[in-house]
Amino acid sequence: MDAEVVRVVMEIAAFFALAAAGISGFRFAGFGMGALAVALLVPAMDARDYAEILHLFRCDESCDGSRGWYSTEDAWQWDGLWIAAVVGIVTLWISVALGVAAGVIGVLPRARRISRRAYFVAAVPMAVAVASFGVFTLIVSPFGDRYGI
Repeated sequence: MDAEVVRVVMEIAAFFALAAAGISGFRFAGFGMGALAVALLVPAMDARDYAEILHLFRCDESCDGSRGWYSTEDAWQWDGLWIAAVVGIVTLWISVALGVAAGVIGVLPRARRISRRAYFVAAVPMAVAVASFGVFTLIVSPFGDRYGI
């Protein structure tokens, strides 16, 4: 694994650790969750850029279908690649908003009773984003050796 992958995995682990801390009663965890989600948007935007390029250009110079789905112009994976990246980006932005909202709810004295639920709700979109980018990684894996992604 290269350093970028390790950093992203550590940020995801820290996000869920902060969500657990918020559920346990740490009031300011949501602000850290929001900051980590923003930090995760940088590699996510790179993934979206790759998905856009691969989606627009579909297959390489020989679209004969003999070497797998990436040489078939109408393969479902082309659309799946784009959908996985877009779902991941949207759910990351939702994670930012819900993480900060959970932090605000945790700080407000009258709303502390529901803040534990808010941290759980803020962690759900991140789980969806992680799953979405996992699907993205599985679909894009045939291009890793060929294009260095």
